[in-house]
Amino acid sequence: NNYLGTTVLDEWGPLQRLWAHNARIAQPFALEPGGAVIGDPFIVSAAVDGVPVGGNYAMPARDPALIADVAACMAGVHAMPVKDWPLADQPQGDAFFVAQHAQYLADWQALGEYSPIMDACFAWIDRHRARALGPAACVHDDFNFNNMLVADSRVTAVLDWEFVHIGTPAADLAYFHYAAEAGSSFADFLAAYAAAGGTVPPREQLDFYLLWGQLRLGVMGFKAVRNLELGHFDNVRYGMARWHRRQALLRLADLLSRLGE
Repeated sequence: NNYLGTTVLDEWGPLQRLWAHNARIAQPFALEPGGAVIGDPFIVSAAVDGVPVGGNYAMPARDPALIADVAACMAGVHAMPVKDWPLADQPQGDAFFVAQHAQYLADWQALGEYSPIMDACFAWIDRHRARALGPAACVHDDFNFNNMLVADSRVTAVLDWEFVHIGTPAADLAYFHYAAEAGSSFADFLAAYAAAGGTVPPREQLDFYLLWGQLRLGVMGFKAVRNLELGHFDNVRYGMARWHRRQALLRLADLLSRLGE
């Protein structure tokens, strides 16, 4: 069911680096790279207590202590040294955003869908492209409660590092905006991030990555619906794809109205 083209083969090196620098992840023990055991490569990791408490469109219960802990957890990831990044062939910094933007735009255009909201968002990103580049950091790029295990108002592990790269912290911070607002407030989240040693990016950069993160989810939503309609999925959970796409469009329309030109 993976229509995104990601693989655990690309996660293995960064996971080892993250574990060595005390990031809150499940300890990675071994990589089976060939697919001979279960048909696909996989990573064996330590068992970790906790459960997901939300998702991209499923907001968590109010819990300011948890939101502050997420901020501290994220600050630790962003503080990790990025020299000699284990994915040597992966573009970094500005080059990564250029490649990522080109891929999502190509994916959107290949669908042949008509959506003034999506087109307006891509146009907004093009106009404000200069805001993309910031200080280099390890970025998860899907940092939300659907990819965390939580127990007793604390993150026990951040999971699913398929999008990990060297980018800028604003991408992770802005991506967590809606969860932070539901669990406490985005302002309190940023304050906790700063208290944990992180540097809060300028507001205009956070706005840029807020729209970009939701636009990425929008493209994924449209792709999921298309794959569902073509019968490429055999998992019933993809029946929610149309709802996810609708939620993405509602958010994007709201962001366009608030961010202006």
